Order: sequence, then structure tokens, then C-alpha cells
Amino acid sequence: MGDLLRRYWQPVGFAVELEKEPVQKVRVMGEDLTLYRSAVGEYGLIGDRCTHRCMAMEYGIWHSR
Repeated sequence: MGDLLRRYWQPVGFAVELEKEPVQKVRVMGEDLTLYRSAVGEYGLIGDRCTHRCMAMEYGIWHSR
């Protein structure tokens, strides 16, 4: 069922929350992910861990205001 649900858009966060805190950890369908808003206002959702160093991605996303 997880394969089927991954083919459709799922709400994972609110844009208003990302304005306050531009990087957030989320859990979607049992998978840990990092939700972020870039400096230019684009939204992204990536895996929680860097495959190279196994570090949490929330520390690797830089955001300036």
C-alpha cells in the first residue's frame, strides 16, 4: 500500500510554519524526512540522513534571511 500512496501528493507541512522555522524534521508514512524552505522561497523534502556521512540533513541546509 505504501508504494501506491507514494504516487500521490501527501500534505506534510504548512507554509506558514516554514516561514517561522525554515527547516523541520517530519515523519511521513514511517519515513523520516527533512522539510525545508530555501532562501529564494522554494520548498523541498529530502531524506533525513546524508548518504555520504550519515549526518542529519537539518544541519546541512543553510538558510539566510
